[in-house]
Amino acid sequence: EFHSIILRSSSRLTEPPVIIGSSAALDCCSRFMSFGRAFKQTYEIYIEWVQERGGLLVNGTWRPVEIRVGNDMSEAENVRAVFERHVHDGVNLWLSTYSSGLSLVAADVANSSGSLLVAHSASSTAITRDRPTVFNVNPPARNYMRGSFEALAASGIGTIAGFYEASGGPRAVCRPLQDLASEYNMTLLSNREIPFSANGSVVKDLVAGLKSERPDAVFGCVYEQVCHEFVEEMLEQQFEPKAVIFTVCVTSDSISQLGAKGRWLTGVTSWLPSMPHQSEETGFSAAEFGALYRSKYTEDPPYQAAAAWAAIVSLGRAVEMANSTEPAVVSAQLQRLDLETLYGRVSFDEHGQTPMNFKAVQLQEVGMPPAVVSPLHKAVAPLRLMPSSSERQCASEAVGDSMFRSLLRVTIMWF
Repeated sequence: EFHSIILRSSSRLTEPPVIIGSSAALDCCSRFMSFGRAFKQTYEIYIEWVQERGGLLVNGTWRPVEIRVGNDMSEAENVRAVFERHVHDGVNLWLSTYSSGLSLVAADVANSSGSLLVAHSASSTAITRDRPTVFNVNPPARNYMRGSFEALAASGIGTIAGFYEASGGPRAVCRPLQDLASEYNMTLLSNREIPFSANGSVVKDLVAGLKSERPDAVFGCVYEQVCHEFVEEMLEQQFEPKAVIFTVCVTSDSISQLGAKGRWLTGVTSWLPSMPHQSEETGFSAAEFGALYRSKYTEDPPYQAAAAWAAIVSLGRAVEMANSTEPAVVSAQLQRLDLETLYGRVSFDEHGQTPMNFKAVQLQEVGMPPAVVSPLHKAVAPLRLMPSSSERQCASEAVGDSMFRSLLRVTIMWF
């Protein structure tokens, strides 16, 4: 099904709209449907803002905006079909879907068709590499874990181990562990690849192997299913590292599902509503965007929603700077862009990649939001080392899941 969100900034305008194409999981049940919903809702807020503004100003003329989002159902072949449909329809200004793997499919179509793509929910630098009309507002994989190492070093961590799912995004995020360990005078004991969506005996063997190595800290570059199973298996086997850092699992859904078992986990994020960012284009602060999103949709925006907002606002600004909707001309303006957004400052290097860094956050107290623990100069609390598994089990039994649902509902990191 091809779903379309359409805005004309004024019923009196007769100028052709600036059309932006995208894809997302708009179905009820596929793997990335929660992110598809977040993207759709973010685009709706943008549509309302641009409606109030009067449109995009191109060559002295206010033009309405139309966003077309194809339902990709979290599948690569559907992503390709949606963007090929955009090419067929003459739509060549695009926003990406979710994940590195699916965004890479969109990037391939953009590169072959001469279309422009702004990715916002992917970590792999392969998406923009050697593709002059492809950009990414999401920080590159190499920037995800650095802040966590800074916090770990300050806490006296000496040995680490990592594991990652056999998928582009997780693999790219865990790849720099050896270099970071050397930089921070730590020893990397192992960095295991596990099957995509691993479960059961694979996770059991993984935890057993890590337990035998006895690392001070463990890094998991995985999606949520594996994270949940790993946490459960940690308790089952009484595996007791001093810190566990995930690329997921500190989300509102995870908090509800894991309950007190999720306490003391650390995650990485590029954005929280509490961060002091304000958009020079729209005037929205991060907090105002979070409050507006929450009031409209009764859920808190994940960081991917803020990234999608930064992507579409940056694209709109570049169209106005270019006074054109031609991809090559707009791309040239994106390359020059230096824009403060509610997601942070957006600019692009020679490879079309933003230089932003990720922050490390930790769930430390019941009923409190995740605490920023790194970078240290922006930390609101030091990293707390994890108590023993028996102490965690006691906390799990003592604290009801309902109390954890009151935690700040913030999505930390996907790919």
